[in-house]
Amino acid sequence: MADVLERDDYQKLVPSLKDRSIEIAKKVMKKMIDLNLKEWGDYRICKVKSHSGYSDEYLGMCVSDYTYVSLTEGKSYYYCNDFNCWVEAADNKMRLEFLNGAKQLLKELDEYETDLCEKVQKTLEDVKDL
Repeated sequence: MADVLERDDYQKLVPSLKDRSIEIAKKVMKKMIDLNLKEWGDYRICKVKSHSGYSDEYLGMCVSDYTYVSLTEGKSYYYCNDFNCWVEAADNKMRLEFLNGAKQLLKELDEYETDLCEKVQKTLEDVKDL
C-alpha cells in the first residue's frame, strides 16, 4: 500500500502531456486560421483583449456554454496583467481529451480543406473565359 503513495509516474508524464498538447494545438490553430475558420466543433480561436489595447489569440476548447479554456497556453494568467482578461489554461484531463481526438480533428480539417480547394478550382474553371 505504501508503494502507491511513493509512485510519481503520473507527475513525470504531465510535462510531456502539456508540451505535446500545446505543440499540436498551435498547429491546429494555424491550420484553422489558414482556412479562415473561427471555430470547429468544440474548438474556437478565442481572442483576448486588454484595456491597454493589446490583443492575442489562443485555441480554446469548449468546457461549457460559451466558456473556453486555452490549449495553447501552459498555465492560466491575466493577459497583460489586466485583471479583466483572465485566460484559463486547460487542465491535464482536457489536454488528454484533446490529444485523443487530435487525429480525428486533423482528418476533418483535411477533408474540409480538400473540399474547399475543389470548390475554388471549380469556380476558377467556370470563370476562366470571362
